[in-house]
Amino acid sequence: MSSLQQIKKRIRSLETTKKITHAMKHVSTVRFRRAQRTLIAARPYSEQLINLLARVSARDSTHTMHPFMEQREIKKAILVVITSDRGMCGAFNSNLLREAEKFIKEEEAKGVKIELALIGRKGYDYFRHNNYELLHNYPGVFENLTYQKVSELADGFAASYIKHDMDALFLIYHEFESMAHQSIVIKQALPIMPVEQQEAATPADEYIFEPDSKTFLDKLAPLYLAYHLWRTLLESSASEHAARMNAMEAAAHNEAEMREKLLLSYNRARQEAVTTELLDIIGGAGALGN
Repeated sequence: MSSLQQIKKRIRSLETTKKITHAMKHVSTVRFRRAQRTLIAARPYSEQLINLLARVSARDSTHTMHPFMEQREIKKAILVVITSDRGMCGAFNSNLLREAEKFIKEEEAKGVKIELALIGRKGYDYFRHNNYELLHNYPGVFENLTYQKVSELADGFAASYIKHDMDALFLIYHEFESMAHQSIVIKQALPIMPVEQQEAATPADEYIFEPDSKTFLDKLAPLYLAYHLWRTLLESSASEHAARMNAMEAAAHNEAEMREKLLLSYNRARQEAVTTELLDIIGGAGALGN
């Protein structure tokens, strides 16, 4: 009977787990749809901003019209590691942190000092427990993700670059491709690399700038950096919710399989108990008859 009670207890535990995973999947579905709508709306603007920047910067063959385009020898760089604040999303964070550590080791082997800027509690917890030197930590960004908040972060990175506190800014994050696939991407945000494209071959001759293209670029470059970081966080947010939905769906599938096995074990144990009781009754009746 103790075995039957243990199996029943495990089945009840699985039913509770099923309710939790179902609720978490439902919440992630709502959040994913919201994040996906924002991301889809942001992508065209981001792409046009890149095209415009390419056309304007194409006027300057040396790419020194703006400090953000100044190419330096990279001796010190900041790596912005974007993870989630919460778990229960499969290998979403662990895969990204593994790639971040790989990138850090590769750059340090080249003589580049990497300083970490962490967005997301999971990344902060991981690097803190592994004794990394943490320069910047930005908690709670995803709790209320707004362009204004991201713009302030971008201004801080821009100030560090202009003051030569760093020579390059890298971002590592998940880029959303589909519900089934989110790829890990490492991109250089600063300095702004020259964009190679056909449109840049016919530079901004079609534009008339007032007062001049350099003044226009002084406004465009900070906007590009802020929006680039904004889109990056949107990509990561959509990827996180998609990963959590997939993880909860996989958990529900595993729960169903385990519950089926437990029910089978329960029925077998119950049948064995009934059979044992019948044999005892038959044996007792036979003994009384004799």
